[in-house]
Amino acid sequence: MTLAAPKTIYCIDTSSIIKWYVEEYSPSIFEGLQDRIEALIDKGRLISPKAVFDEIKPGDDCHKWCKGAEGLFVEEAVSVQTIVRALMSAHHNPAKPHKGINGADPFVIAVAKDGGGNWTVVADEHPGSDENRKIPYVCNAESVKCITFKQMMIAEGWKF
Repeated sequence: MTLAAPKTIYCIDTSSIIKWYVEEYSPSIFEGLQDRIEALIDKGRLISPKAVFDEIKPGDDCHKWCKGAEGLFVEEAVSVQTIVRALMSAHHNPAKPHKGINGADPFVIAVAKDGGGNWTVVADEHPGSDENRKIPYVCNAESVKCITFKQMMIAEGWKF
């Protein structure tokens, strides 16, 4: 008997929610996409730390959807907070607070890192560099898989 590989669980960053809902894959154009996103949430395969919700600007349709997306935003466990401290220590320069990971970024990475090998970060930030460490750069350094929103759609086999 062959056991099925565990399904990927995605931890989505603010950048990818905005890329999806506002910038490139708007529900007004890709009507079926929202249903697929919500199905991933319902199955527990798409989550995001509460810190991401705090970065979504209030007052627009994206914020309204996020506010109603039950099960998407989760409280950060103590183990995640411990990982966040380590990430900030290793990848954030307090002398340059606006460069590198900040805001919800370390929480997104920490949730996936805490989850284990079948977890993947979804982020649509530029890759970053040693001088300006962004989510993809830090994920690579921390051995956490990181893909874009489009790559997630491809991995899920979604076609429109």
